[in-house]
Amino acid sequence: MSTPGENDATAAIRDAIEATERVERLIDLTVVDTGAGELVVGARIALAADSELRDVVLVIDDVEAAVRVAAPGAVAVYVEPAVVAPVVDLETNTSAIVIMSAD
Repeated sequence: MSTPGENDATAAIRDAIEATERVERLIDLTVVDTGAGELVVGARIALAADSELRDVVLVIDDVEAAVRVAAPGAVAVYVEPAVVAPVVDLETNTSAIVIMSAD
């Protein structure tokens, strides 16, 4: 979903990344217009915690392809993956996490 103040190219890039299969969410997006209609795109995406390396590579390739379709002027696309850690149950007792000393 585009955010207020975004230009059409940035909104299209955001929508394309968010629609890419296996992208949990878009964490950060930077689009720089270098002039003459050329764009440099940097994106940080969240992936599932159980993602395997080959899947990460495939998702990055899919994101890059989706960006280039959404914005043909994208001359450079940089994608940084981040693994989304599972939510910690706040009801867990500290003794379940901390190893107690024997002394």
